[in-house]
Amino acid sequence: MPKLKLKDLVEVEDVEQAAAQAVAVVVSLTHDDLLELSPFLGRTVQTKDELFLACQSLSTVTVDGQEVTLEPKLLSRLKSRCIGKQEFGPWLKKVVIEQLHSYVGW
Repeated sequence: MPKLKLKDLVEVEDVEQAAAQAVAVVVSLTHDDLLELSPFLGRTVQTKDELFLACQSLSTVTVDGQEVTLEPKLLSRLKSRCIGKQEFGPWLKKVVIEQLHSYVGW
């Protein structure tokens, strides 16, 4: 079977950029997989929509009704600074409060 090149299928100025945008990742999870993920998410997930909501909530901080979503790279860097036997959640809460106090000069 001959290989088709992206530039043979569509007219684009930047073939590499178009190819990068066309890449899709397909992940198939069973019900048992979802149940296995549940402890890591802090709640039971049984559907794809519940999984997406749970993942989003892992990267979202809500203060006085205002949601702030943290980038995955930022979360990763924060987690790398949570050393020792500290739990990430309480540690993050402490850091956020300390940094906001510092920001407002308190």
